[in-house]
Formats: sequence, C-alpha cells, structure tokens
Amino acid sequence: MEAPKGSLVIGGAGLKSISQFTLETIMHIEKANQVFYCVSDPIAEGFIRSKNANAEDLYQYYSNSKERMATYIQMAEVMLKAVREGLQVVGIFYGHPGFFVGPAHRAIAIALDEGYSARMLPGISSMDCLFADLLIDPADHGCQIVEATEILVRGRTLQTSTNVILFQVGCIGVTGFHLTDMKNPHFQSLVDRLEKDYGLDHPVVDYRAATSPLEESSINRHTIADLRKPEVQEGISTASTFYLPPKIALPVVEGLEQLGLNPRMNCSPMMYPPHPFNASLFPASSPYGDMEMEAIASLRSDTGLEGYRPYSASIAMQKTMESLSTNIGAIEKYKASPKDFVAAITGLELSEEKALESGSADLVKSVMHGYQDEKFTTAIIKGTAAIIKGTTAIIKGTTAIIKDTTTPPH
Repeated sequence: MEAPKGSLVIGGAGLKSISQFTLETIMHIEKANQVFYCVSDPIAEGFIRSKNANAEDLYQYYSNSKERMATYIQMAEVMLKAVREGLQVVGIFYGHPGFFVGPAHRAIAIALDEGYSARMLPGISSMDCLFADLLIDPADHGCQIVEATEILVRGRTLQTSTNVILFQVGCIGVTGFHLTDMKNPHFQSLVDRLEKDYGLDHPVVDYRAATSPLEESSINRHTIADLRKPEVQEGISTASTFYLPPKIALPVVEGLEQLGLNPRMNCSPMMYPPHPFNASLFPASSPYGDMEMEAIASLRSDTGLEGYRPYSASIAMQKTMESLSTNIGAIEKYKASPKDFVAAITGLELSEEKALESGSADLVKSVMHGYQDEKFTTAIIKGTAAIIKGTTAIIKGTTAIIKDTTTPPH
C-alpha cells in the first residue's frame, strides 16, 4: 500500500531572535506547503513569514480560560489536519522543538501512527544557552535535568553531586495559561525542598536566555535562603531556569589502574578553569602547572596525528556538498540518482565523482581529506553504499564490494 503523501517536519527557532535558526530548519521552511509556528519573538515570526507566506501562528490557540494541555492538543491537531490533506507541513517552535514542547511530540507520534512521514530537527534550547552563558560543562560532575513540578509531584531525587538544572520554576503546578499575569502559588514548596537537599547557603542561579539582539541573558546569583525574599520571588518569571552547582564532591573509587585510567589525568581533584559557581568545593589548579607545561613543551617536537591529511576538496566538491546540505531539491535529485546528479557537475576530481556516486557519507568525508590509498578504507557496499572499515580496497573508477566481518572498532 502506498504511503500517504502528506508529511510533517518539526523544527526549532532557538531562543535569540533569528540568530539561532539552523540552515536545515530554514531549508525546510522554504520548501513547505504550509508552516505553523509558535515562537517567542516577533522578529522570528517575521523571518518565518519572509521565507514562506503560507505561515500560521499557533500562539493564537492559547487562552486565559483554557488548560495548556488542551491548547497543545489543538496545536498538534491543526498541524495534523494539514498533513492529512496531503501537504508538506513544517512546524516551528521556539528553542529546541523536542525540549518541553508537548504538541511537537504528539503531532509526530500520531503522524507516524497514521503512516505519514514525520521527523524532528535539532535546535538550540534554553539549556544550550545556559551552558554557554554560565560556562558549565556537563561532562564535569554530570548533569541532572528536572522539571520543577516533577520534583514535588513525584518526589524526584536530586543528585546533589552533579550540576542540577530545574526548568519551569516560574509556573510550578500551574496547568492554565495567562498572557500577562502568570501566578506561581507553589513556589514556596520548591524552596522548601531545595532547602532540605542543599541547605540555606547553597548557591542557585536564576537564568533567562536572551530572546532579542537588544538584550543580554539574565544571570542572577542567589542563595537558597534568598529565594524566600519577596523581592527575589518577584524577579522570577515563567522564563526562569534554576541552576544549582554540585554540593558534594564524590570520592574517587579504588582500582582505577585496573580500568586503565590514569588518576592524574582522569580524576584530579584540582581543575582549571575553576568551577564558576562553587570554586571552594572544586579548587582550581594553575593553568600552567607541570602537566600543562609538559604538553606545551612537546608542541616543538610533536609530529601530529599519524595518517592525518588536511582538507583538500575541490571547489566543485565543496559547493556540491554545501548545496546538498542546504537545498532540499538538490538532495532529492541526488537520492533519486546519484550517478545522474554527479554527471551534471563539472570540476570534480575522479575520486570525488566516485565517492558521490557511491552514496557513502563516510567515503565522501574521506575523499575530501585526500584519503584515496591503502592507508584508509575505501570499500563500498553496492546498494547501501556503506563503508566497511578495516579493509584495504582501493577505489579505481568503479565501486568495490567488500564484506569484512572482522572490522576493528574505530
């Protein structure tokens, strides 16, 4: 049975006006028959409309007398109706489209259940902005992400040895919507819980990402005790996100050598740069200690990565790959017939032509760095055009078919 012709793509607008749209998202907006959007900035709204005149604002479905869940169901259904009519539909939501965006997940799930093509594109979320503005690396100490109401409703355990990020602290337990006066009657219950887990003196950051080129992100440092002050509570909005640095440092387990880990490199209690919000718990080392000076000194004699080759693609190859990355029409033609697509391009090297004809992303990347000999795998599986790494086949004008079941991990 032939699949339905309508389709759904959900993308994100990011937070800061139009500067955080991805090229991929813009490409889909321009190609769509119908665009639906729910963004937090009129500049982004105008930008979407400039890319596609068939655009409708989903924000209109909110109501001061309606539960937000009902609004989200309606938003999803409006998009699905257009999909069922056979249209190529794009939905755009502020931030990352899958990050606290219920209607996006609902619409995609229903579309897939009904046999339509549906997918989500990655975008820049408020958490991405937080990591950048607060200079937090989730790889240091780990990271726990929790919706504030969930902490109270389900008694979620807060991992106080990690970076903790609490979302929607400005509308705890609120299921309705108010355009200009959103209340937060249960905030005190959250403060009670944070005090229990962290104590009164632990730092907490009230963070709001910038949504306009005319403003900076808001970063307000408090202690948990400060959260009980009326003047502090008044400054907390529905856009607020709380960041809490680790309260405790976990000890290093024994037997690291058996795991092949070097305590000096992997588990040093000292770090640089110091933790921006709890330097007393994680004291800073010198930026130029013995290990750092040793690494810097070795630059003089460092021979570099064995087998490394610098970028060496032709201008034609670079422009072709840029087109395939930003033009839906180009990628559709390529997928229909890679060989015919390549035949229409002038200026490609022979190895580049063969790589493109193979349909293998790995081979294309390899050829753009000049890997064309026995030092690098260039085998292609016919039909799927997948690279089987670990072989020593050479591409010479035609596609080699090699099946290697002993491929080592890379």
